[in-house]
Amino acid sequence: MLFRSGLLKGTRALSKQYGVAESEITMLIHQYGVLTTAVLDYVETAEFSGRANIDTARLVFAVQHEMAIKPRDFMEVSTSLGHEGYDPPIPPASV
Repeated sequence: MLFRSGLLKGTRALSKQYGVAESEITMLIHQYGVLTTAVLDYVETAEFSGRANIDTARLVFAVQHEMAIKPRDFMEVSTSLGHEGYDPPIPPASV
């Protein structure tokens, strides 16, 4: 919890650094904790898609670090996006 509160204090700085809305940073902090910046490092990779960069960055992170193999792994296990009716973001070919 101490780490999370420290990260939350840096929300504005992370928002400016990565070009992501503060509300998205807050969501990432609650879901990924100290790994938030590791997910954010994939935002630039995600800029190719018309989909929200943050969702694509989360997908790339899941494939690289959480053993997500199929879109369903990401959509229904790593996140709840599939249950919310979203289509999977398209991963970069290098994933």
